[in-house]
Amino acid sequence: MAQPGFKINSSADGVLTVTLSGEWTEAGGVPDYREVRERVADPSATRVVLIDGGMGAWTERGIAIDLSGIPEGAGHLLELAAAVPEKKDAHRVDPKKSTLYCLGKDTIRFFVGAVEIIRFIGESTMAFNRMLAGKARFRWTDTFLIMQECGAEALP
Repeated sequence: MAQPGFKINSSADGVLTVTLSGEWTEAGGVPDYREVRERVADPSATRVVLIDGGMGAWTERGIAIDLSGIPEGAGHLLELAAAVPEKKDAHRVDPKKSTLYCLGKDTIRFFVGAVEIIRFIGESTMAFNRMLAGKARFRWTDTFLIMQECGAEALP
């Protein structure tokens, strides 16, 4: 009988992979799992993946899992997930959009963009006319602030 054990690998994106091996029975005992608890408690850990790395008796015996230590709602969700078999054809497939639908979406996007361009040109023309008439509002303090931020302060 192989002793129960595990191996932990972590990736740069925070995924912990725990590979379980051996015979996980009452007679085999439980390995020291402090390392798993410490790695899961690490704030950089975002997900835990359990992998069967040659488990023996657990997968054959079907050991019952006690869900009493987790929140009630999560326990109900797990019970529902285990009770209902997965439907093979239940995956959502996005229907292909018709050519007319795509043409309509592109036309709307074009006209919205055209309105924004016309508004920008109009505002720029009005500001240019105010500048030529000498009525433009211009704050030199803002100009000097931007020049300072783009100068020495821009360096790391």
